Amino acid sequence: MTLTTMLLMIGAFALAFTLVVVFILKKHESAWMSYVQSFVGMLFLFSGAVKAIDPLGTAYKIEQYFGEFEGAFEASWCSFLAPLFPYLNNYAVAFSVGMIVFEIVLGLLILLGIYRKFSAWSYFILVVAFTFMTGFTFLTGYVGEGATFFNFSSWGPYVETNMKVTDCGCFGDFLKLEPKVSFLKDVFLLIPGFLFLFFTKKMHRLVGKKGSFIITAIATIATSIYCFSNYVWDIPHIDFRPFAKEVDIKKQRQIEEDAQAQVQVIGFLMENKKDPNKKMEIKTSEYSTYSDEWSVVEQIRTEPTLKPSKISEFDLSDIDGNEATYEVMDNEGKALVIVAYKLKGTSSSKTETVIDTIVHIDESSGEEMTSFVNKDIELTDFKAESAYAESYTNKLVPFVNEAKKAGYAIYFLCAGASVPEIQDFTKDVGLEATILTGDDILMKTIIRSNPGVMVMDGAKILEKYHIKKLPAFSEI
Repeated sequence: MTLTTMLLMIGAFALAFTLVVVFILKKHESAWMSYVQSFVGMLFLFSGAVKAIDPLGTAYKIEQYFGEFEGAFEASWCSFLAPLFPYLNNYAVAFSVGMIVFEIVLGLLILLGIYRKFSAWSYFILVVAFTFMTGFTFLTGYVGEGATFFNFSSWGPYVETNMKVTDCGCFGDFLKLEPKVSFLKDVFLLIPGFLFLFFTKKMHRLVGKKGSFIITAIATIATSIYCFSNYVWDIPHIDFRPFAKEVDIKKQRQIEEDAQAQVQVIGFLMENKKDPNKKMEIKTSEYSTYSDEWSVVEQIRTEPTLKPSKISEFDLSDIDGNEATYEVMDNEGKALVIVAYKLKGTSSSKTETVIDTIVHIDESSGEEMTSFVNKDIELTDFKAESAYAESYTNKLVPFVNEAKKAGYAIYFLCAGASVPEIQDFTKDVGLEATILTGDDILMKTIIRSNPGVMVMDGAKILEKYHIKKLPAFSEI
């Protein structure tokens, strides 16, 4: 679905709702204001609903924003604000759930005309905040390597790859929007914000005071419970991410690679060597004409027929650092893939002196000589949080042992920890599996549970389980 299609559908539903308000309920002050209310209310309800399906996805997006804000402020005159964002990162999930619940409830309030003055100001403030965030993301496209965001004189031409947050997360993983589109969308949504502020009394009101409180309370509680059900107690009941059930990772990866291989370079963004402020775009056939006085800033390419997803970044390494992606994708039988984007616990290191044996050949006699020396080595000791370790020992390890008896291959995909830490952890909890490491964002994308379990047949994903919903092995 495209943004245009989605807005047209919401617009059609909003029109139908407005007709009911105007001609059947007859509770409107202004037909055009009722339509604006209906459209904005339904848009917020839909936007909040698709994010409520996957609150962790929104939390991860908030973490990205906080990381970028930290870097931007750190290199500015207000660097004293930079340490605030790592602290706020600790509460990214709480911010996510709070924002989603607020967005859904606010959409309902606007749609029904409940607490009109509060709704008008809340909507305006929220959209201003969204506009700031999406605007920041879009404008980082002008901040090249070595430049800083608040040093505006160092900005260069817009380059998409300069942006670290490439999607605002406005509609979760349901619909990806380019930062520029997201920013323009939010600027447009400021218009209803001003209308609500200046024409509050023209907004329709469909519910009385008593009903308003009951509806608001029920919506808040129900939405909160629904959000929790999609990450605390279970994985999202609808999976919009690329690693969904029934997806064959190997086949999909090949399809995306083939699409990328068809991309062609059709031109160049050029920069004058004497005056870097002079830039222009040329066709590939014109390159030889300008190559002496101009340098290439960026290639201009055709759009791929299929944009790459995280499946194209499905890269794993073994404990020795060797590439091991195809060990999972080329497995021909059934497999259990345990995914942990972070091991919960603390790590400590200590230096221990050991006796090392050195064997050498005496040059004069030719005899083999042995000597002993003391050698200091650093040992890592990882201690998992008790509740986290118990989720493995009580539920996961028995499940894995049954799977091994049934001939399943067992893989443990882990991020956010060193190989010695992972080995310490697996030994402590009794998990016997092939250890593979990868990017933590990849792990978070695969499954919204830490740990989470995937059942695979070859490279095809059959099932995905939250650790709290892991059934007995006999049930799969």
